Amino acid sequence: MSLDLIIDRCHEFCGRELKDYRRTNHMLVPPPKLSYRAVMASRVPPDQNLLADLVERRIEAPDVEYKNFMPLTENVERAKIARHICALANAGGGWLVFGFEDDGVPSHPHPGDLAAYGQDAINGIGAKYLEPQPHCEVHRVTAASGLSYPVVRVPSHGAVPVCAKTDGPQDAKGRPQGINKGVHYVRAPGPQSVPIDSPELWREVLRRCVMTDRTSLLTSIGQLFDRPQPTADSAAPLLRQADWALERWTAAATAADADWPVAMAGNRVAFGFRLTDDAGDAPAPLPLTALDSALREASSASASMSRGGSGAFERGHSGESKPGVILAEGREAYAAQQTAKGKEYLLPAEWFVRDDGLGVEVAGMGEDNPWVTETLAQRRSRPWPPGERLAPSFQVDMTAERVAFVGALAGHFPDATRCELMVDYLGLAGRQIDETAVGAYFSIERSSRENGRRVVIEVGVAALTAELPEVVAALIGPIFRLYEWEVGADYVRKFLTGGRR
Repeated sequence: MSLDLIIDRCHEFCGRELKDYRRTNHMLVPPPKLSYRAVMASRVPPDQNLLADLVERRIEAPDVEYKNFMPLTENVERAKIARHICALANAGGGWLVFGFEDDGVPSHPHPGDLAAYGQDAINGIGAKYLEPQPHCEVHRVTAASGLSYPVVRVPSHGAVPVCAKTDGPQDAKGRPQGINKGVHYVRAPGPQSVPIDSPELWREVLRRCVMTDRTSLLTSIGQLFDRPQPTADSAAPLLRQADWALERWTAAATAADADWPVAMAGNRVAFGFRLTDDAGDAPAPLPLTALDSALREASSASASMSRGGSGAFERGHSGESKPGVILAEGREAYAAQQTAKGKEYLLPAEWFVRDDGLGVEVAGMGEDNPWVTETLAQRRSRPWPPGERLAPSFQVDMTAERVAFVGALAGHFPDATRCELMVDYLGLAGRQIDETAVGAYFSIERSSRENGRRVVIEVGVAALTAELPEVVAALIGPIFRLYEWEVGADYVRKFLTGGRR
């Protein structure tokens, strides 16, 4: 299929009017659904009856793939699973059910321990073989027999189709087994997972791409059908600058007489990003005047997602909150900081963004804001002690604001196609998961044995806007797993579109 035909088909679909959704900036008004995922608004947590049907009776459908208890430690089997995940994602999402033979009979013997089929293991296969990586959710479903089976929920692709980025292991003749690099797979009658090699197979995939985010698709059409590059081996420049920013934060927090209820040096979140081209190199730097303009636009994009109307990498108009020029590893950068002062309830934060598309923001945790404690004291009887709570909604919102900032900023670096992202948490031990919403509670106390964790991922620039829930979940999901609480893409999507648990 020629690229011209692909572009013509995209323009055909883009000519259809799509409803625009915008978020409100009012903190107490639930926001409407967002445009970046309008077509996915109907997705809800999986129906328990459907999960039961998947294991109690074989469902013959293109979006369901049954496999026996294959050994996922073997590379050939992992490559085959990656192919099925790729095909299900490109078919609009579906289910991968382990523990059943081709005729629907449960596999014997049952392994008992299903740790090998956990969510981290399945997503690890996607991370190795697929780009963009679909972030799957794994559910353990207990059948009437009393035995449990892993049921994997594969999400739909976003503004770009999922492609194999790595060959499977070679056979004796040097041929890849299980999956082939550079190939897009989709589901076909059988059901089976096949390469997309005809206009008919591309048609529905393209339609979903455009409907998901037509703007993102058209601006990145040149990279949609290129073979994806392997993930960068090292995020060393980003991590060095993040460590430098954290040292500055710790030194300032220790010396400052801040009006904040907890020790800022030991209770903070760092977020970092680094834009790169396909080779993993920094994009061409922006002049300072252009960088200042780009930061203003990105801050505005972030603020449009904020329930409080401010957003990430916030810029003031005077004093230290007004961005000024510093040197970061010899590169020119804009930097600013915001201090906690009295009853202004400002979240302490410090950030910088370099002229070559690398930036870091370090901030206190919004859960520790005195305004939250005082407000909840008037609305409910359960206390909200500073330094002792971690709210999924707070972290989803703040991470989404930061990713939205990077997505808008990336548009000012024409040769940026990839992005490294990092979160670094400190002060997790001693906190329990809780929510501020009236009536929200957790049936058991969930706490972390670890005090901190750093997560680093790499995504395509288009995913920063088109796959925002998936990117947010990839960043903060590992943080909440320390509390034995799963935060996946659907969970994030529910929060961003106004839902609360």
